[in-house]
Amino acid sequence: DRATLERTAGSTLADVIGAIPSVVITDEGAGSARRVSIRGSSAGQVLVLLDGVPLNDPITGSGDLSTIRKELIESIAVLPGSQSARWGARALGGVILITSRRTGAETDLTLGVGQLGTRTAAFNLGRTMRSARISIGAAARGADNSFEFTLPPAAGSRNGVRENADAHSVDAFMAGAHPLLGGELQVRSAIQREERG
Repeated sequence: DRATLERTAGSTLADVIGAIPSVVITDEGAGSARRVSIRGSSAGQVLVLLDGVPLNDPITGSGDLSTIRKELIESIAVLPGSQSARWGARALGGVILITSRRTGAETDLTLGVGQLGTRTAAFNLGRTMRSARISIGAAARGADNSFEFTLPPAAGSRNGVRENADAHSVDAFMAGAHPLLGGELQVRSAIQREERG
C-alpha cells in the first residue's frame, strides 16, 4: 500500500518489489531495463498490469519496471504462480497488479542523489475542486554511470573509465476524476522520454 511504499528505499517499481520473496529483478547493468521473474519464471511469463493495462513489450513479452516511478503508485499486488486461467497466456509465472495513485492525492516533492552520478527530482500536485479531483506531476531522472576501473594483469593492466552507460528520462502526467451517472469517470494521460547509453 501507499504507506509501505513511502517507507521503502528506491525510486522505481523495480526497487520496491525486488525485496519481495520469490521475486527477482534482472538487468544488464546500470541504466538498463529492469525485468522481473517470479519463482524462476522468465520475464516474458510475468504479466505486468498498470490499472489493468499490460506493460509487457509485444516482442519480448517482458515488462520494464524501471520506467514506473514509486511516487505514482497507490498499491502493488504480486500474484505468484500460474495465473493463466484468469489473466491469459502471458501470466504463466505470475502477475504484478499496479494501481496508480489516487487522483487528487496530496502534493509532494521528492529530490534525490545516489551513486554513479544518479539524480532524481519529482513533484505531484493534487487538488479537489467541488466534486472533481485533478492531479498533475512530472519527474526527471539521470545517471551518468561512469566510473574508473583497473584491469587485472591477465587482461592488460590498464586503467580506464566506463562510459556510454548513462540513462536519462523525463516524464509527466495529468489525471482527472469526476462523478458520472452513479460511477466515476477517470481520465489519465502520460508521456515519457527516455534515453540510455
